[in-house]
Amino acid sequence: MKLTNEAKIGILVTVVIVILAVLTWEIGDFSFIPDGYRIKIHFSDVQGLGKNAPVTLNGLEKGRVEDVQVLYADIPQIELTLWLKAEAKIPKNAKASIRTMGFMGEKYVAIEMKDSKFGFLEPGAVILGEEPASMEKLLSEGIVMAKNLTAISEEIKSQLQNNHAEIDEMIKDLHVTSKNFNLITTNVNERLSVNSRYIDDMVKNLDAASANLEEMSYDIKENPWKLLYKAKEQKKMLKKERMPAKTVN
Repeated sequence: MKLTNEAKIGILVTVVIVILAVLTWEIGDFSFIPDGYRIKIHFSDVQGLGKNAPVTLNGLEKGRVEDVQVLYADIPQIELTLWLKAEAKIPKNAKASIRTMGFMGEKYVAIEMKDSKFGFLEPGAVILGEEPASMEKLLSEGIVMAKNLTAISEEIKSQLQNNHAEIDEMIKDLHVTSKNFNLITTNVNERLSVNSRYIDDMVKNLDAASANLEEMSYDIKENPWKLLYKAKEQKKMLKKERMPAKTVN
């Protein structure tokens, strides 16, 4: 069978493509399956996260969620199988959580590294993820808190309305007390102003007495024998006072 020119050109192009593919494979060490490994993370709630969701390592995308399964036990859990690039090393004390990306609300797994003093996870390792904060739970808690604040506000309002007379009387008493306190303060200021000279003299006398006491203490410390001398003099004076006076004929 004689081949047409179009058939010859097609065969030639096919051979060239095959040769280029083989050369690219050999020279570039190309592989359709990139190198990586898998670990598993257990959550109680994944909040709608599904397969192929991104996995970030300190904010840098390093893998994806390969599988999601439910583990039925006493406490059911969701098991995520993560595929990670080979160069991504996860410390054993790393924290994993589910977060929301952007305005579209896309879920992803965020892994945070702190240090590697405990070593790195081996392929197939299983870790526990941190429980995500449920938006519905936060909203329900916020609604309950708002209701409690409303109830407290209504209670305060009711107490103010029922006891407005006592509150007004208390405010009047406080006003009178404030006036009396101002009068006392004014009186004290006037007394201090009128007797300022006497107060200054009193302070000066106290300063002088303190100085004399300090000098006397220093003198006794330097000349302790004076205490003995003064004691003897005091004894002599006491003897003279006790001796009966001589009668004059």
